[in-house]
Formats: sequence, structure tokens, C-alpha cells
Amino acid sequence: MIAKLLRAAHLRMLYRFAPLARHRYARLCATMLDQPVLLLSFDCDNFEDIDALDRIAEFLGEMNIVATFAVPGEIIQSARRQFARLSELGHEFMSHGYRRHSEIQSGRYTSTLFYHKLSDAEIAEDIHGGNEVIGELTGRKPAGFRIPHFGHSSAPAELARVYDVLVSADLKYSSSTLPRCGILNGPIYLTEEGLWELPVSGMYTNPFSVLDTYSFGFNKKIVRTAAEFLDNVTGLLDAFSGRPVCLNLYCDPSQAVRMDEWFQAMRRIVQSGYRAMRFDEFVAQYADKQRVRP
Repeated sequence: MIAKLLRAAHLRMLYRFAPLARHRYARLCATMLDQPVLLLSFDCDNFEDIDALDRIAEFLGEMNIVATFAVPGEIIQSARRQFARLSELGHEFMSHGYRRHSEIQSGRYTSTLFYHKLSDAEIAEDIHGGNEVIGELTGRKPAGFRIPHFGHSSAPAELARVYDVLVSADLKYSSSTLPRCGILNGPIYLTEEGLWELPVSGMYTNPFSVLDTYSFGFNKKIVRTAAEFLDNVTGLLDAFSGRPVCLNLYCDPSQAVRMDEWFQAMRRIVQSGYRAMRFDEFVAQYADKQRVRP
């Protein structure tokens, strides 16, 4: 009981004081990593993302960045040639389910499918369907998975439902948790189900809030600008300068190509000495089976 109360008090302190949260995360990273790492992923949730792929691929090639793409099976099937080209260029595909789970209506991003509203059988069907499409595309099954709209599936019981399916499908990792999990457990940790989890990174201004493109100009409920996205990345680079830290950043391609600041931010990360890795490469190099989520 006392340990639980102390943990809750510590978490409140981390929420209240951003430098403490950043310090804890950097300290955990230092116990696992030997270099600063960029894990860059793209959630291709909408058909509009397909039109941005050529520019994204060209930029990644110029910057010598390898990335990981999370794409629903239905989206892959609608543009197989473009996605096959990304695989040929050495980028990774993590499973993102089969059914399309978002659409853009009058400039607004609308979620159309949530795992926490599905039955266990529906979740399993969607995961296996997505895995199959990626296997057909790349010639090998995916190593990892990202829950669609994973912020809505952050409760332990909801994560466990998905993790059980992933383990049974012999997947190795998930990147489906919020920055809070990274601050508490580090950039990679082993879940109770035996799956490696890689939490996404938080903002500089609020380490517990996801640093993604959607939050900077595309979420109509939040007033943030693309310039603030660049400021947040720059703040993190300055705060973590010279330290072996993992930045796990994701975006939607159709949003990134409309933000000059996104391209500037990625350049700054690479110029700061971060090594871009695919998720499967990161897991293979840094997984530590003794780090089990408390």
C-alpha cells in the first residue's frame, strides 16, 4: 500500500515538473542505449497519405533515414505499388490492422474504428488480416504492431487483449503506448505477456503529451502551430544533447508534407547525431529480457 502511494506521488511530481520527467527518461535510456536513436514511423491511416509517399520517400533517401510504416491492410491494397517500393527501399512495415480506421471529412480527421469497442474475436480478425496483407507485400510477416488510435486503448486490460493476439501470432513488438510508459519504463520494455513495447515520445513542453504532427495544426480542438512542433523537437535535442536517448516519433505523411517545419525538425535530429533505425532493428539490438514492466 505504501509503495503504491509513493509511486502515485512520484508520478504526480513527474506530471508537474517537465524537467524531472525528461531527466528520468534520459536516465532510463542511458541504461539501455549506447547512442542517440531516432525511431521514425508513419501512420498511413487515410487514402490521402498515399499521395504524400513519393515526397516522403525522396526525403528519407536524401537524409539516409530508414523508417517504419504502420498501414492498415485496406490502404496497402489500394496502393500496392507505392508501398512495395517503400519495402524495396529498405523501410519496415509494422501491422496496423486490416480495416481502414480513419477518414478526412471537410478537412477534419474522423476516427472510424476503435479497438476498445471491438470484441476479442473482432480484434483478432483485424490483426490477422493486416498481418496477412503485409506478408503478401513484403514476403515476410511483420515483426510488430501498432493499435489503431492507441490512445483509446491505453488501459492495461485493453492492451492485454491486443498483446495476447500479437504473442499468439508470434509478433515481437508493439509501439502502442503513450509517453507516460516511456517515462516510467524507458524506450523499450518487456510486457507481462512477453511482448516488447516501444512507447512513443512526448513533447518538450509536456513530456506526457504525444509529439506527433496531428497535434500541431490538424487537431481542430487544439491550437498549436507547425512552428511549435519544430520548437518542441529543438527543445528535446537541446535538453538531451550528448546523451544516448531514443526519440520515437510518428506522423501522418499527408500532414508532414504540409509542414516545412517537420522537414526542418528531421534534418536537425539527423544533424545532431541521432541514428535512424527501423523498429525491428532497434528491438534486435537493444531488447533486454530482464526489463519487465513493473
